[in-house]
Amino acid sequence: MEYNVLVGHLAGHLASILVIYWNILFALINIVQIAIIIKERTGIHFTEEEKELHDTLFKNFAPFEFMKLMRIGKWLEAKQGEILAAEKQSLDAVMLIYNGLVGVETNGKEVATLKDGNFIGEVSFITGGDATATVRALTPTRYIAWPKEAISRLLNRNPSMRFAMQSMLSTDLSKKLMHRAPSFRGRISLSALLRKRNK
Repeated sequence: MEYNVLVGHLAGHLASILVIYWNILFALINIVQIAIIIKERTGIHFTEEEKELHDTLFKNFAPFEFMKLMRIGKWLEAKQGEILAAEKQSLDAVMLIYNGLVGVETNGKEVATLKDGNFIGEVSFITGGDATATVRALTPTRYIAWPKEAISRLLNRNPSMRFAMQSMLSTDLSKKLMHRAPSFRGRISLSALLRKRNK
């Protein structure tokens, strides 16, 4: 009888220790996760270029979301005459012009120009198809390029970022449609493109 009482007492004591142990473990995990989130949201330092982009084009992105986007991008410089995209050829990046001027060509003829704040390759990114036009630097052009696979993975993991990026791309496409650039007229349905991307 005493033996059974002792075993029962030890079992109850062990169960209590295990409960305390797991509670402490879960508390530590939560503390670490909270610390990571705080660090992500407060330990952010923008360069002048990044700050300008975040304050203008990327204002719908939380600062830590914007930094995630910038980490997978690459700053590049295009010389005058350099081709950034070739019509009907595969394109593995989405690009944003930071400073410069590029010409949009279809069938060998320039049909439009793009400047600071315009995207290159957004239609290819949305549809998963080839470039719809050739894009050539008309002046030395500084731009940032995001690999399509990397940015797709990032946006798929972050719904709020995906929504913000779709909003940016739709705004950019709408401006191009309003300017009635021949390379876009009659060939792009904005709502259809966004529906396709969401599937």
